[in-house]
Amino acid sequence: MTMTELTIEYPKLTLQKTQESRKGGSGSTWRHQQLHADLPMPRNDGHLSVYLTYFAKSPFIQKKCLGMGISADVVEEGTVEFKEAVLANELDYLTLEDAMQHVIANTQMERVLLPSFFKFLRERYPESVQTLEALTSFSDLTSPAEWYPAARAMQRKIIMHLGPTNSGKTYAALRRFEECDTAIYCGPLRLLAHEVYERSNSAGVPCNLLTGEERRESDGVFKWASTVEMAPMQREFDVAVIDEIQMIGDRQRGWAWTNALLGLQAKEIHLCGEATALNLVKQLAKTTGDTIEINNYNRLTPLKLMNDSLDGELKNLKPGDCVVTFSRADIFAMKRAIEGKTKLRAAVIYGSLPPETRSEQAKLFNRPDSDYEVLVASDAIGMGLNLNIRRVVFERLEKFDGRSVTDLSVSQVKQIAGRAGRFRTQYPEGFVTTLDRRDLPFLRRCMTIDAPRVLAAGLHPTLEQVESFGKMLPNETLSGLLTKFEDVARLGGNFFLCNLNSLHEIADLIQPLGLPLRDQFTFVLAPANVREPYVAAAMLRFARAHAMGREARLHEEGMTLPKQIPETMEALREMESYHRAIILYLWLGMRFPETFTDLETASHLKRQCEDLINRGLMNIKWLKRSKKKKQKAAYIGAEGEEMDDVEAAEGIEVGTEGVGVASSDGLDLGIPAPVVVEEGGEAVHRVPAEERY
Repeated sequence: MTMTELTIEYPKLTLQKTQESRKGGSGSTWRHQQLHADLPMPRNDGHLSVYLTYFAKSPFIQKKCLGMGISADVVEEGTVEFKEAVLANELDYLTLEDAMQHVIANTQMERVLLPSFFKFLRERYPESVQTLEALTSFSDLTSPAEWYPAARAMQRKIIMHLGPTNSGKTYAALRRFEECDTAIYCGPLRLLAHEVYERSNSAGVPCNLLTGEERRESDGVFKWASTVEMAPMQREFDVAVIDEIQMIGDRQRGWAWTNALLGLQAKEIHLCGEATALNLVKQLAKTTGDTIEINNYNRLTPLKLMNDSLDGELKNLKPGDCVVTFSRADIFAMKRAIEGKTKLRAAVIYGSLPPETRSEQAKLFNRPDSDYEVLVASDAIGMGLNLNIRRVVFERLEKFDGRSVTDLSVSQVKQIAGRAGRFRTQYPEGFVTTLDRRDLPFLRRCMTIDAPRVLAAGLHPTLEQVESFGKMLPNETLSGLLTKFEDVARLGGNFFLCNLNSLHEIADLIQPLGLPLRDQFTFVLAPANVREPYVAAAMLRFARAHAMGREARLHEEGMTLPKQIPETMEALREMESYHRAIILYLWLGMRFPETFTDLETASHLKRQCEDLINRGLMNIKWLKRSKKKKQKAAYIGAEGEEMDDVEAAEGIEVGTEGVGVASSDGLDLGIPAPVVVEEGGEAVHRVPAEERY
């Protein structure tokens, strides 16, 4: 394919797809895709030259520069000189080799070229870019270790516990947690924080609890179980345990692990997780002056990759099996298919279920005397639950990531597969296979190679940095300030800026209410997926009450819980939405107690809601509907994985909203129609599980 062909074809596909998927959103994905619509993808330095020419002429780049107060003349002259300097390999902060590698590999190339171009302008035209110079100084993220002087004043020891799932690495770290006088556990899920809190207190080791929406504190108790986002940087501890350290490279939440690692004032920092994070932690330790001790762990039980799949036959399932699939629709379709074609009953676990409900479903599955002998689950089982799984069966090995259907990563496959076989249970040996034969080669490859290393740690703008931007640009919205921060942020080689899309979406939603910038920033950090209509409406009502200076009473904000048990898929989905809105209220109540005063009622409603969801899962009904022609849904919904303080998406899933499908036997499965997603320029029709099995 020639460069001309690339130039013509690539923009058409990107623009059409992005406009459709971002309807109603903040537009931040549109912004970065628009640049790529202007730019062909290079394959050598000649192509790079063409790419840089497009960069120089891009209306996107010109708009960004004008927004920074840079005149059109300086932009025009500067882009030409920048291109010449890159191709001549004159820039030590963007070498020719680095530019080539970045452009080929990075789908958000403006995050590389734009900061480098801004730095180039500051060097060549210092008198013409004073606003840019000031903004850049406020967004310097090159030395985040220096943000925590109290931690730097300590001589800390980092003790790494590295190993696969079911290796006992976290158990070893928690023993040290119990032995010392003052300690904190920082986990990726509030489910895990609750587990450590309850286990510790049950063992006679008093412990407090701190999550985004709940605080349980007793006088004279100096141990804490916390979600990683809530880790208190102002306290001193003997021991800090940071779980799942490889998530420091997560595109949404990595910043929380970076902050905890760099900022916790603890004599011992115990890091538990995959060995993929080892080299990065070593590099960060050089900047903090901490010493490192490394402990490696092997699995306590063997995990075997089976030679054969189940050949697509659900009758080959056995008690103790867990079938893994990646959308809420497919999970329930698989549950129905299993219960209709075998004598087995299936518990279900997926990301948008409340953590308490996931725990209850896990107990149903784990109990030897339970009728629920198999489990159908998403990748939500990858962490946070103790499950007695004999065999993991992948129904598929790809999931929708919000833009396209992509293969699971090696790390994801191993994390999920590793849940099979648990020490000191009835299944001391674990097995893993696929439902379909065609998926087995990919599974085999993932299980036999090493996961790629975590190369960089996530960072996030602070309130102080955003406020500094606000003083320089007093007429700019919060979403605009965040965009400019992304444009000019300077990062060291070991760091990246986390995805701020969810912040943009909430900022755009509440912007008309006129909240102070500080309050807006707190709201945008809330665990709320505002692409979900009910949650977006709740967020707007809560923010409006705060802006008006009145108390937000739940019954006055339309938060009335249905009394009946949900018996259909749609009723269950609505109940899950109620629960997420209640969690949002509790989270806001921790930060604005003068506005969100109804916390006792909210806690009561939360427990009621969880009970109704639990009972609904056990009594779900498949409603009959007359036969009709199947339709293709035009809507792509979003379903969030519960990740506490910053809701990390489990993935925008195909089929989480839309038109119900009547199956060939006339039963309404209560799930939406299949969705067409564009992949590589072609329409790909994802067939839901109920049509396959």
